[in-house]
Formats: sequence, structure tokens, C-alpha cells
Amino acid sequence: MKKRMLFVLAALCALFTVPSVAFAINYSGPVTHGNFAGNSKGCADCHVTHGASAAKLLKGGTNQTEFCFVCHGNAGISGFDVKNGKIQTEDGTTWNPSWAGGFDQAYDFGGSGTYKAVTSVHNVEKDSGSTNMPAGVGNGFQIPGGSGTLADNFRCGSCHNPHAGGTYDNTTYTSKNPRLLKKAPLGVDVPYMGLWTISNTTNNTGTNRVTQYGTGINAWCGACHGVFNTEGVAGSGHTADVNGKYRHAMGVLVSQTTHPEWNPGLDSDDGIALDSAGKLNCLSCHRAHGSSATTSNGFMRYASYNGQAQSTSSVLLRLPERDVCYSCHGAAQYNKPS
Repeated sequence: MKKRMLFVLAALCALFTVPSVAFAINYSGPVTHGNFAGNSKGCADCHVTHGASAAKLLKGGTNQTEFCFVCHGNAGISGFDVKNGKIQTEDGTTWNPSWAGGFDQAYDFGGSGTYKAVTSVHNVEKDSGSTNMPAGVGNGFQIPGGSGTLADNFRCGSCHNPHAGGTYDNTTYTSKNPRLLKKAPLGVDVPYMGLWTISNTTNNTGTNRVTQYGTGINAWCGACHGVFNTEGVAGSGHTADVNGKYRHAMGVLVSQTTHPEWNPGLDSDDGIALDSAGKLNCLSCHRAHGSSATTSNGFMRYASYNGQAQSTSSVLLRLPERDVCYSCHGAAQYNKPS
């Protein structure tokens, strides 16, 4: 009888000391927010069935974003700190800058080489603990570069599926999707093959930094910002669209062979990345979450980091001013004053 009791106690100890798969940082094995059938404890990490203090049976927080930041923010248990734009190495020893940027702070790749307050963000719901993050946008907001409007608050779940298990939701594709990107943002079903993020093999030693997308990110971003997605539109920079506007070509091959007038200095340390086919994508110039880049002049007049429409927004650019232009159009530097 004593042996049986000891066995039961040992089993219980093992049960409660196994780390939750729901927060694993692992691209090759079980991924974040998944494998619930194999370890249903993950459900209780986020939800309370009969006494939740927040909508969707969430454990806490005034909104979904604030709840997500419990793990993905200051001193959170996740290795992905989206609030401050950092990603932790798998061994937990080092924090590296995230190419996506952060919602409160972001690494200044093109300047001081330090974390600075954001100058523009994707305006998700505000976290009460944020010092720089603006209030989010909500129902009826006209999406920049798109014909649609928001039917609800813009939040983490607008782009990510927390229950996707790191794979494509509701598809037969087996490729990993460690960023938990939704298949149908804003209700628009987008092509999914090859959308998953991958590490740049020349710059990922010992880190989890994701620096490159496969293919398809233009269509995915275009689910909301469809006007800006000119992929497959020949001569888009020379022909006005139905709105009378000229748009930079997207999805074009960036090479001096195809475009000898270009000079693509696409060093990943500069935060400029092409897709796996060597083509221009949205994230070649912009960050997904937030940017600390500074700019003194511009023509974009959508809401900036402080929620006000202005012409000096950094519009999620990866580098200061319009330095991203020099990454491909190197000859333009000779237009500067002598």
C-alpha cells in the first residue's frame, strides 16, 4: 500500500512540474499555444471557466492586448516580448531585437543601436502599463490602404490566432506558422502556402530572430491594406490606379541582373529583408508591430503613435527618414547636397 501511495505521489509531482507546452519556445517541436489535446493544462493558463474577470473567459486584463502582455510584455514568461520588441534565445540567456519591433519600444537599427520609444505602431488596444503606446483604433476605423473598416477593436487577435498551434488553421498545409498568423484577417481568405516565417541562416546563430518570410506576406497584409498590394500589377509605378494614385511595385524581383539601376544592399543587419524568392515584400520596408525610426517629413497622414493624423509619422518604417529607399536605389544618394 505504501509503495502504491509513493508511486501516486511521484506521478503527481511529475505532472505538476512538467512545463506547459502552451508557452514553449521551440520551432521544431511543440509550438506556442498548441498541443492542447496532449496537454490540456494550456487551456487553464489563459482561461477560467466559471469565474473569469475578462471577456472570452480570460483570466484578467482590461482588454485582450493587456492580457497578452502578461506573458508577452515586461517580465513575461514568454520569450517573445512584443511590448518591448525583444526575442529571447532558446537557452534563455540573451534577448535580441525583434525585426517586428515592439508596441511600446523598438530597437533603433538605423541609428543609436538602443531601444527607443516607438514613433508609430499598429494601433492595437492600449495596455494600461504602457508608457509610449497609443490608444488603439476601433469599430468603424477606415483602414489605411484598404477599402474596409474595422467591425470591432483592433487587437492582437485581429492578426493572430492564439489557438492555431503554430500551424495553419483550417488548412491541410503542414508547414510551421510560429507567428500564429490568421488565415483570414478581416475575413479575407488569403493564399497560405509558404507564408510561414523562417530564420536567416547567415544571421541566426543561437537566436530565435526571424528575419525573412517565405512567400505570400504581401497577400496577407493586403487582406486589410489591399490598395497597397500591387503584386502582379505590371507598371504599377507608372500607371495610375482607379483612385488616380501611383503605387510602388510589390513582389518584384530585386536584383542587379533584372534591374541594373538598383543597388540592393540587403544586409539583414539593416533590417531589410526580401522573401525567399528574392522579391520585395511589405516587410522589406516596414515593421509589423512598431518602429522607433524618426522622420521629419512625409506625406502619410494616417494616425501615428499618438493617435493624431500627421505628416511626420514614421509609418512603421524600418529605418530613419527614407533610408529604406537607399537599400535598393543606392544611386539616389548622389542627389544629396555636396
